[in-house]
Amino acid sequence: PICELRPEEASRYIVVHPDPIGDMPVWHPTRIMAHLKQPFRKRNLATKRYTDLILERLDNEALLDAFGIDNGFNMQVYFMILHAWLLHQRLILEGSKAKKLDKDMFEACWDLCRNFMFLKKVPEYRFDA
Repeated sequence: PICELRPEEASRYIVVHPDPIGDMPVWHPTRIMAHLKQPFRKRNLATKRYTDLILERLDNEALLDAFGIDNGFNMQVYFMILHAWLLHQRLILEGSKAKKLDKDMFEACWDLCRNFMFLKKVPEYRFDA
């Protein structure tokens, strides 16, 4: 295997993302309005959670040290894409109903890469043609 972590060691890296509307009763007016105004809210929330998960992994010094990932651009993007690929493999098992979520997740990864490149002051014409 690529990585072998014991359950107690893996539990140190769990990130909880509570959904404040998800805990409300189905008949709650706020939940109903959110459902009507944001029909794709669940998918957008899942994409945001995946993106937050990847960013948390990039900010987790202990995890980066465990895998020998340095602060260089290439290593950070490689680590991010590796996580995205692992999530992608899981979404493939869901079939066509997860296709849009998969696309949104990779779009979020591309946005992160673009933001990294802007921070590194790479001219936009080099990567956004």
